[in-house]
Amino acid sequence: CAHFVFDCFELCRVEHDLLVSVLGLVGPFFVACEYFDTSLLDISAPFRKDLSGLDSFLIVMCLEGSGTLRCGSSERALHPDGCLLVPACESSAEFIPSDGGLKMLLCHL
Repeated sequence: CAHFVFDCFELCRVEHDLLVSVLGLVGPFFVACEYFDTSLLDISAPFRKDLSGLDSFLIVMCLEGSGTLRCGSSERALHPDGCLLVPACESSAEFIPSDGGLKMLLCHL
């Protein structure tokens, strides 16, 4: 599998204000059910996530801040209201926040 990340911003538009208002009420969370897992990742320093245990793609939705998502030799910018899809063939993803940190919602099947 080639190392790249699909930009699915046009396919899945995220209502940033709605998510932030919901997250503001609930706070950091992790939701797991038989269909999908969702977690909130709030970082201020580079973070490497092991994806080898996942058997599906990873959806990354940037809620606040900005930064970079690195998978293999490919890099994509993360910005509020942005949504990226990491292919299931990737074994890890590195999240690199810009100044001010980065808050993301991560979802996988």
